[in-house]
Amino acid sequence: MKQKILISALTAVILASSLEANSEILGGDAGLACEAILCLSSPARPSECQRSLAKYFSIHFSKPWKTINARKQFLSLCPEGSMTPEMKQQVEDLSRLTGFCSVDELNANIEKKKVGTSQNSMGMTRVLYNYRISPEMTENCKIVTRMNYNDYAFKYTCNKEFYKEEDWNNGFIKEEISKSAYDMLSNDLRMIEKRRVQISYPEWNKLPNDERE
Repeated sequence: MKQKILISALTAVILASSLEANSEILGGDAGLACEAILCLSSPARPSECQRSLAKYFSIHFSKPWKTINARKQFLSLCPEGSMTPEMKQQVEDLSRLTGFCSVDELNANIEKKKVGTSQNSMGMTRVLYNYRISPEMTENCKIVTRMNYNDYAFKYTCNKEFYKEEDWNNGFIKEEISKSAYDMLSNDLRMIEKRRVQISYPEWNKLPNDERE
């Protein structure tokens, strides 16, 4: 297994060097095509990638299949793009990208799940949802991570739990704890929320005056 990984890594380095050399030697659209293949296959996009990526994403038609075909034709201008079956597949995959695969794109891929409904005082029904960052990759990320030659490596670090809408919007979870545990918290972790609870008269009578209503 280690041997295969090393060979694959070495092949990727050679390929990158070859593409970079071709982009410098060829110039024109062929050079931009080689550069675009290299830039689209890596999450690192230096300023040198701007021209080739702008060229790639400027190719757009109203029908998706026409866009894919035209972008494929552009990338195929690079001689390396048709040298091996693996590179032909790389060009095929890259031509289907609609944007960049990035951590920001993955974190913006929100999944929601219906958990019930509630009614307000006017009798209007509201659907309740729980939320999480989806463990599923976006389509762009699926494309680049399955390619033979790519520098992408993502790890899902969330716990896959769904969170109530209020907690999701707040960015933290509220938990009910004892007064003694609350007093031990630092000020930035404290939060007080009042709510009405039905109790007996003897219990109410034992409450401090500032907690009675």
